[in-house]
Formats: sequence, C-alpha cells, structure tokens
Amino acid sequence: MFLTSLIGKRVVVGDSPRCICTGVAVSQKNGKPLYLLCTQTETGTTPFALPFSSILSVNESCIVANKFRPCICKRTNRLCLGLPVYSMQGERLGELENGEIHHGALTHIIVGGLRYNRTQIRAVMDAILLTSFPVYPIGQPIPVPTVSLEKNTQNTVTKSLLKKAVENRRLIQFTLSLPPFTSL
Repeated sequence: MFLTSLIGKRVVVGDSPRCICTGVAVSQKNGKPLYLLCTQTETGTTPFALPFSSILSVNESCIVANKFRPCICKRTNRLCLGLPVYSMQGERLGELENGEIHHGALTHIIVGGLRYNRTQIRAVMDAILLTSFPVYPIGQPIPVPTVSLEKNTQNTVTKSLLKKAVENRRLIQFTLSLPPFTSL
C-alpha cells in the first residue's frame, strides 16, 4: 500500500462522508500507521486524527471507517505529501512524494524519485530531516577484507557481530570498515 492510496480521499462512516484524509501518522518506534490525519470536508478547519484501526476498507474513491472518534496523536511522525525533505547537512532533497507500507509498517518514503528507508527519518515537523544512511548497519553487507573478528564467517552485520566487536574493543575500527567509509 502507498500513502497516495489514502491521502486525498474522503473518509466515509456509514453512508455519510465525514472528512478528508490529509496525511498519515506512523509510530516513531516501528513505523506502523497509527492515525489518519484529517480535516472536515466542509470547512477545512483544524486537523484532527482518526485511529488507523477504524479503517474497514479502502477503495478508489474513499476510505470506509467503522467509527468517527477523533483522537490525539502521540509519539508519531506525521507524514503529509508535499512536506519538504532535508538532509542532516541542510541540503534540500525535495518533497515527500509517497511512502510504502508493507506488512503493516512504513518501510520507505519516496522523495525526488528516490527511496529512503524509514530508519533514516530523524525528525518530522514542518519538514522531514533524513540521515544520509541508516543509523544502525544491521543487515548491511560486509566488504572483504574487513577488520578481523575471531571466527567471522558472516557476510552481513548482525547484533552478535557488533557485540563481538565491542567485546574485542574494535567497534570503531569495524564500523569504519563499512560503507559509507569504504566502497563495496
């Protein structure tokens, strides 16, 4: 599912349209969509949130919900199309064009035709701030040759491998042997 399949559609409860979806609020911790960000259809007034769990179905013209109970968003990243996106160095990367939701969680955002991993999001307010690479290198391929860690037969970074690097007092040396500091 994509954010564009939700944003801009009417939210219908029963037979009556109640509001328009203007964005999606996702958990900062795991990226799960928690709320639909909405405004009243008639007035376009103060935005409010509806629980994402109230969605019964999404079709081409509207979002069908089973209840209309506005609530408060807590500990979420509020994603609305068109939000400006910046790197940690202050470079404008573009505007939020879309987002990918797979297996019940936001996995990527799309900015300027490029996909960025959700873990790269550092802050969301009037703009989105992205790191240039994921915070933790878990799952990242290990280039060869790399810092020798006893009996290292793994070809990707894992929690146990990082723990072993800490125990051997070689974490910084190991980290510097990974991209973006080296090329694959």
